[in-house]
Amino acid sequence: MKKKINIENCNNFLIIQTAFLGDVAISLELIEAIKHYRPDAQIDFITTPKSAEIIELSKYVRGIYQFDKRNLHRKLSAIARFACEINKQQYDCAISLHKSFRTSFLVSKLKANIKIGFEDASFSSLVYDFRVKSHFSISEHYRVLSPLTIFGIKYLDYPIGNYSIKFSDEIQSKIDQFIIDNKLSDKLIVVAPGSAWNTKKWGREKYSDLVKTLLYDNLPVVLVGGKDDLEDCKFIEDKTNVLNIAGKTSIKELIYLISKSNLVISNDSAPVHFANLVGTPVVAIFGPTSPIFGFAPIGQSDLVVQNNSLSCRPCQIHGSQKCPLGTMECMKSIDYIDVYRNVKEIMNKPK
Repeated sequence: MKKKINIENCNNFLIIQTAFLGDVAISLELIEAIKHYRPDAQIDFITTPKSAEIIELSKYVRGIYQFDKRNLHRKLSAIARFACEINKQQYDCAISLHKSFRTSFLVSKLKANIKIGFEDASFSSLVYDFRVKSHFSISEHYRVLSPLTIFGIKYLDYPIGNYSIKFSDEIQSKIDQFIIDNKLSDKLIVVAPGSAWNTKKWGREKYSDLVKTLLYDNLPVVLVGGKDDLEDCKFIEDKTNVLNIAGKTSIKELIYLISKSNLVISNDSAPVHFANLVGTPVVAIFGPTSPIFGFAPIGQSDLVVQNNSLSCRPCQIHGSQKCPLGTMECMKSIDYIDVYRNVKEIMNKPK
């Protein structure tokens, strides 16, 4: 291990995270921590065009570079040109939270006095000046802070879960009016049935049964999701007549709506981490994945629903498109009543 660096000697930081939306949401933890330990620091961020909205919520990010790795910056030559643009700004420290080859190639082309990454990142020994271990036994909220060990910081002592985020007046006005127009009470529940991975989806039939029960209890429910979730959300809407705004909000609008809600019900997916950003309680449904991988919600009132009796799970850290056994028992064995009980437990807690 090389000699520790004094964080006071670093003024300009560049953070790189180009993974999924939930991963990017969790990376706000590192932004907060850097400002905690280095209040005068300037922080820029590299992320995907889709995730840029999340980073824009941070009060502490000066600039955002959009890394369009699937289109505009797909080729290595384009990545090199992208790095040249970034290098117009001088950085004291670049910290990469992503481990892919494409990200490592980008970091290799960046100019920074020190570069920090994970030991298991692609070509890490060639790219990074300092490397840290990925400790899979801790929450991802702490894992993203582990690069701070290079500065001699005991990151496990840092109080996670406190975010300095902002919403524009336009977004607040739009969502506040939506809540008024639809006569949604202070017991609003946001239901997010989607996921990028098929095996992480609890299932639209089960969500339909749950939503019916919630509506029967006179609990206002709003169905949310992205464009890839439209089919499932339309199915649930048709079955329950629930208010469905899937595909109709920006990410910022969705996060603000969650901030105005009493509860989020979601698969092991981005809305769980969106809820943690704004302190809204969560009921998270885990099937092929597991909280042991570090992606469980971190709120004091948050609850996880899972079947701990299956020897086949967890089978994936991020899920997959098809169950390896062809049974999907990890999700099928979770009844809507199981989720409903957890919902009621949170909703019945005194504020």
